[in-house]
Amino acid sequence: MEKMRKNIRLTAFFLLLQATIMSYAQVVEAPYEVGTWKGFTEAAITYTFDDNTSNQYSVAIPTLNEFGFDATFYPVINWSPSWTNFQNAVDAGHEIGSHTLSHANLSELNSEEQDAELKNSQDEINAHISGQSCLTIAYPYCAPADDTITGKYYIAARHCQGYIEKSTPDDFLNISSIVCGTEGDIETADDFRENSDSAASLNGWSVYLLHGIDNDGGYSPVTSGVFRESADTSYLVVSYEDLSDEAMIISRAVSTGIPENANRSEVIVFPNPCNEVMYIQFESDGSPVSVKVIDMKGVLLLHETATAKKAEKGIYSINISHLPEGSYFLKIENSAKVFTDKIVILKN
Repeated sequence: MEKMRKNIRLTAFFLLLQATIMSYAQVVEAPYEVGTWKGFTEAAITYTFDDNTSNQYSVAIPTLNEFGFDATFYPVINWSPSWTNFQNAVDAGHEIGSHTLSHANLSELNSEEQDAELKNSQDEINAHISGQSCLTIAYPYCAPADDTITGKYYIAARHCQGYIEKSTPDDFLNISSIVCGTEGDIETADDFRENSDSAASLNGWSVYLLHGIDNDGGYSPVTSGVFRESADTSYLVVSYEDLSDEAMIISRAVSTGIPENANRSEVIVFPNPCNEVMYIQFESDGSPVSVKVIDMKGVLLLHETATAKKAEKGIYSINISHLPEGSYFLKIENSAKVFTDKIVILKN
């Protein structure tokens, strides 16, 4: 992932990786433990902000930075977002996702119009913001686009069903969030605390949906005082993309032989986006390399075993011509290393 972070990367995606980690837990004796969330906290919290209101820049981001929290901001492209402010936010560890070009009700648009809203908003963000890729979207009016279209461009989509998500959601293109502020279910500091405690009881993931702060004209505002009081450092607080990035985390108590995640510098996947063929350069110990491509719902679509005999100058070629356009998870592993990433397939 391109995004540069100040915090350790988080967990909650990749269903297959979860199964892999659980299999490690079954065969490796104590002192290893498998934690649902980093630091063995009981819940994960994500703050998301829609509509690029002014106090998101002047109040929310400084407060989040003070507490060391990463959040996700979803600007509407045609509403004149401050790219300078959002670049500063990314530099501080936050994420910028898409809230479409025009804040359209996507359910009222045809497929071509939906595609334009999703693709062009992503392109605009990627053109103005460096240090990350735009990989998540928040649907205006909680009205989703067609999953096939969303999956071409994004790894996760935020809805607003109002419930606390499981640690591994059933559908990453249909993740629940809870509306906060005067028009939502969470308005006071006590409401935030009660929700956090409920998430902890479920070992779940609570996604807060915020708009305005104080009197900046945003929908369903919360006060800056309540926003500050909502901070609860006993739980994991990270951006939407981070929680949608992998699956779980192994907390290592001592050093033994569990395979560790490979550093990204040890694996090169190109081109990305790709089309007919994907090339992988992977530092191998000589053992076979397993390559898996998995769709957004966790379905294994491709599994190949690459050996040294199949490699040319240490580069493996994988035929992906049979896979449709869209975003996928890539998992590469041998006897010593595991690497996970996201790939995008585009057809000419």
